[in-house]
Amino acid sequence: MNQLYEVFNEMEQMLEFKFFMEEADILFADERLSRSNFDQVEMDSVLDKLYQCLDYKDIQGAQYSLDLLFSYFKAKGSYSSLYVKFICSEIMKKVVLKELHTGFLEINDYLDRISRVDSLLDLRELIFTLIATINPEKGDKVKQDSTHKLIRTIKELIEKEYSQDISLDSIAETVYLSPSYLSYLFKKETGLSLIRYITQVRMEKAVELLTSTNMKIVDIYEQLGFRSATYFIQTFRHMYGVTPAKFREGSS
Repeated sequence: MNQLYEVFNEMEQMLEFKFFMEEADILFADERLSRSNFDQVEMDSVLDKLYQCLDYKDIQGAQYSLDLLFSYFKAKGSYSSLYVKFICSEIMKKVVLKELHTGFLEINDYLDRISRVDSLLDLRELIFTLIATINPEKGDKVKQDSTHKLIRTIKELIEKEYSQDISLDSIAETVYLSPSYLSYLFKKETGLSLIRYITQVRMEKAVELLTSTNMKIVDIYEQLGFRSATYFIQTFRHMYGVTPAKFREGSS
């Protein structure tokens, strides 16, 4: 009896894992079903960003967040198919009630469709199709204002903390965005990568210190947050064509 239970339990696990597999994948009966560990906090951050994009009707941002979300789901065994469907149901409810302004009959219809989906690929297609029904024009002004405010906040943060060990990851954590989405958004709005912008701010401060103070080069690069004089000099020369010492000589 115990052996029958074990066989049944193993078959149940294989059916569960089959939900996350592509059509071309093959799962053999004697194959060990491995589990991948993912950071729940990071996944929650992706969900928060997705809901924020939905609030601002940022379709591209929402689709980007969905891609990240389904990449977590794709890891075999990380989450159950029931949990994945629950998350997608919550996303669906937000879209149907707030964005499409339809009623409970439509919600029940979508819930039924989600419950009957038998693969992650089909579930992804269903949710992406739902997201595509949102009218982005209604949220353009709100989204634009929010994005401008976010970029302004990031610039103010860099202006204040440029002498510290700031990075894409640390800034993303501060503004509650994933590093990849922050990088994409900042480049889209400013035309510069975030790292390039930080370097530009530091170089402008370097010029200011070289021309208005008698500080030594070693003191300047340390004050600007650079870890070595060599890297500071190389970066400065790349931007201005001369070393900091030559620049100071030419400006005096």
